[in-house]
Amino acid sequence: MAINKRLIKSNDEGGGCLDPFGDQTQLALYKFNNTVNDETGDYNFSQNTTSYTTGEFNEGLQMSNFTYVRNSGLTNGLPLSFSFWYYPVTTPVPLGLLINKRVGFNGFSITSGYSASDGKPYMIANNSTSFPVGPILLFPNANVWYHVVISMTTSSIAYFLNGAANVSGSGGFTNNTTADLWLGHIALGNWNGAAGRLDQLRVFNRTLDQTEANYLYTTDSACG
Repeated sequence: MAINKRLIKSNDEGGGCLDPFGDQTQLALYKFNNTVNDETGDYNFSQNTTSYTTGEFNEGLQMSNFTYVRNSGLTNGLPLSFSFWYYPVTTPVPLGLLINKRVGFNGFSITSGYSASDGKPYMIANNSTSFPVGPILLFPNANVWYHVVISMTTSSIAYFLNGAANVSGSGGFTNNTTADLWLGHIALGNWNGAAGRLDQLRVFNRTLDQTEANYLYTTDSACG
């Protein structure tokens, strides 16, 4: 039923927004146009503490220390890829949770922050026991929209920035197949939620390569 619904909606939109590569590996698409619902209707977030602002395309999700939304249905394990537009800022928190898939400390998180020394924003990953894991994605500047693709397996992570390969490396990520997907702050120790803005989040159940990352970067505006 979910596959048929996804194919019908993709054909209706005409641009393959719900199945951009024609292989039915995109699990969800969140446009954040005054809602945290999945465009397929399959994996809606529960709306807890959210607010909306100007996005890269129409509206976007305003991230803050207290922003959090939870998806109790999207429990797929690794490999996973996330494609999204992110607007990093240097306030109010230096480091915060952006994307989380864990139960307690069992799982992984994508965290964004900025360097107190030069004010440059960055993004890193961590697993159940280590922080950070793998390379660091550095943004050239704050207060600019960037397209980010993060492709993860249990042993590797790759970042693509604005359609280009940026950094990649090895890492040991816990493959939690029961954890919910969260955006922003969760009740986990002293972690803050990420700052900035988030728009056009896609979740895939496989890794993506540079060609696919560039395709999303150059065609996402048609799906906004």
